[in-house]
Amino acid sequence: MKKIQMVRIGFSIIGIVYVWSLPLLALCGFSEPNSKSISQFISNPPATGAMASISFLPLVLMWEYQDFVIRKHVNKESIEKKLYLSLASFQLFYGLFLICTDGYVPDELHTCTVILFSFSFIYHAICVIFYVQPSIVASITLGVGILSFICLLFAKDMWFWAFECIGFSSMLLYTPIDWILYNPDNTLLRDSEFF
Repeated sequence: MKKIQMVRIGFSIIGIVYVWSLPLLALCGFSEPNSKSISQFISNPPATGAMASISFLPLVLMWEYQDFVIRKHVNKESIEKKLYLSLASFQLFYGLFLICTDGYVPDELHTCTVILFSFSFIYHAICVIFYVQPSIVASITLGVGILSFICLLFAKDMWFWAFECIGFSSMLLYTPIDWILYNPDNTLLRDSEFF
């Protein structure tokens, strides 16, 4: 079994530290001051560039994980295509989120990209849960992320930012946790059509 490299885990952790540090980075002028969401904090070129940079390896890790687990253990081509399309759609919408920065595009367009990348990641993760049966810890991590996404509907001010950080942290932790705890003997590959 291919082991996850520590640098991959490190970059996921750096991404988590970055979003939780955005208010401190605003004090030194790196991110936008008086912000109440990740999108507002990163609404300048250096902070958006840093967000893209810290996201690069965790996003690559998702593809590596998928290549390792899916190709080695899924025998049905339609399931493999479904998982590849769900991951590709997530990464497309995440890239659009970084392009459609808060304050630079109409609010509706920015909000749409945030919702699309959030839902596409949730959809992809649920597909992985159904077809590959990840570890219980990874599934709980995903559940916490989904719950934090729901909390955004009711949160205001810095609570909104905090729930976004929890959701983003869950997104970056999901794949490394499942790869570390991956056990091919517990893998349940389903041939039925789910999504």
